[in-house]
Amino acid sequence: MVYKYEYLKHIEEDLPNIDYKEHDGNLVLFGAGINGAIVARLLEKQGVRFLCFADSDHRKWGTDYLGYTVLSPEQMKQMHPNATILITPYTVSAAYKQIKKMGYDNIITPLSLILEFDTNDVMEALPDDFSQNRLFASMNYYMRKLISFYDIDFKRIVLMITERCTLRCKECQSLMPHFENPKDIEWDVIKKSLERLLSVSRFEGVYMEGGEIFLHPNIADILELLIESPNMYSVTPITNGTLIPNERTLKALEHPKVFVRISNYREHSKNMQNLIKVFEERGIKHYVYNYQWHKLSEIRLYERTDEELQVMLENCCTGDGAPPVKGGRIYRCPFAANAESLGIVPKREGDSFNIMAEPFNPTEFKENLDKFFKSRNVLEACKYCAGRNYAGERTIAGEQLVGKAPELPKFS
Repeated sequence: MVYKYEYLKHIEEDLPNIDYKEHDGNLVLFGAGINGAIVARLLEKQGVRFLCFADSDHRKWGTDYLGYTVLSPEQMKQMHPNATILITPYTVSAAYKQIKKMGYDNIITPLSLILEFDTNDVMEALPDDFSQNRLFASMNYYMRKLISFYDIDFKRIVLMITERCTLRCKECQSLMPHFENPKDIEWDVIKKSLERLLSVSRFEGVYMEGGEIFLHPNIADILELLIESPNMYSVTPITNGTLIPNERTLKALEHPKVFVRISNYREHSKNMQNLIKVFEERGIKHYVYNYQWHKLSEIRLYERTDEELQVMLENCCTGDGAPPVKGGRIYRCPFAANAESLGIVPKREGDSFNIMAEPFNPTEFKENLDKFFKSRNVLEACKYCAGRNYAGERTIAGEQLVGKAPELPKFS
């Protein structure tokens, strides 16, 4: 099977063309993870040799990865000071700045490698539970990170449509169990938000998130609006595998733009197998995602310098990602959006963008929207967050709360 970034024709002229053979024998792969394994195998397929892996995660230092010992950044600098560094983490911008600060001038990405490749060349290097569908989804996600890194105007958003959920996950990254009176975002607000966004810009895609999205009474309306728009190229509904959607919703999910992600929370995703069966019978594209969650640390006002806050933001899992849309506003971080809804953190002008503001001037709206997407300023919410990066303490995804959710402090 061949993976090909399906929206390449829309941005091909804006992409750099990287010749990896120019760096044969002088490459260090920075990032000993899934992307690093894929890149390693694709380089080998091209006959391009690399020196080693390096990684910022101290847990990987000195371990063997695909036959190479993983170096720390300090060891990398000491042993290979003149190498070309090929950065592979999802946090592309943060990795680039880290390597640049170490004094390296030759820093490249794997973008040209992963635009199109035979998946048979990489599958053996990946975990056993890493399916073809998950590989495609993972590569699409990574491509979005790289597109953002190269400052190409091809946006993606997260559409948060409900606070209601069928589960009460202990370490819920969206803080859902803490909503005492969870609500659906009103259809009129969602409709107006999407119509305005889609009238001024093109979007590579949208993630649909909750809570559990199939609880929203207008889920079919939302899906139909998204798939019918010529400016929305892909739609990724995310479900926890507890509900089977109604007939109208299933019909919308059959659209070729749609690729459903089913979050696998083991016994808690009680209808997952039934859902998969329905999807397979109807030809609905889907994949099962086995989450590795990171522990939610204490929410409090942390004492950090401006520089420390900026570094934390650059390493955040949302740093190069898709900003969430909720309740007629667009945010830069799902924690910020939900923490604001819960009244945990103070609201600050500029930390979100009011999609519903009147009067609506399309030209001014697009200019301000583009500025917001490119903003990398520290948020007020960052001051109350322990930091959300890919190297944090891991926990069991989907473990359920027993009893009332612990009370969260309120700083607003």
